[in-house]
Amino acid sequence: MKNKKRLHPEDISFLKDEIVKELKIALENKSLNRWVQSNECCDILGISRSKLLDLRNTHQISFSQIGKHYYYNLDDIEKLLVKNKVSTHRV
Repeated sequence: MKNKKRLHPEDISFLKDEIVKELKIALENKSLNRWVQSNECCDILGISRSKLLDLRNTHQISFSQIGKHYYYNLDDIEKLLVKNKVSTHRV
């Protein structure tokens, strides 16, 4: 029979704490990257900056403004895409 190493409770606790720490860091980084600036928003939507301005002015897309910079939440960009989705069902 092979020698099997057993983990001690302290080792398991340490591993658990390390995994939780890494998950927290990953989640924090993910939430920080949920906002994009105007140029990236335009790239995602395939539109010009003037069209993005029109979407802002007509309240079709949510944004956050800090100074002269506008930020768009990726979830809101996705909602806009879903809202304007055209179905192509054949009859």
